[in-house]
Amino acid sequence: DGNDVVGNSSTGVTVATGADPTMRRNKVTDNKGHGVCVDKAQGLVEGNVVSGNSGDGVHVRNGGTPEVRGNEITGSEGHGLHVCRAAGGVYEANQVHANRKDGISIRGAENPTVTKNVIFGNGGQALNICDGGTSTCEGNDLG
Repeated sequence: DGNDVVGNSSTGVTVATGADPTMRRNKVTDNKGHGVCVDKAQGLVEGNVVSGNSGDGVHVRNGGTPEVRGNEITGSEGHGLHVCRAAGGVYEANQVHANRKDGISIRGAENPTVTKNVIFGNGGQALNICDGGTSTCEGNDLG
């Protein structure tokens, strides 16, 4: 709660194998990898500012199923939010903007729920579901 995770030489925050933390009101900025990576884990990622990271803002993979709510995800060199490799989870009420690639990318994922997000001004598509990915998407503003 309330941490500044800034300028690391790799991913800012990694949530891995079986972990289930709550991550609230943090600033995760200017890291050389992803801002937040959830790998084979769960957790709540809520009310954070994730900006200016060299990889994806939030990267979820390998069966990860977090709840990602109410975050500002901006200015990443990769996707704003990338859900891939059989990951799922809930992604709700996030502001996803000004990322170099897609705002939200769902690739080969296991039906994540994507609702009430505001997605605009990204370099790729606002919402990209591809490579066998499935998703429940409702009430998103694709700017």
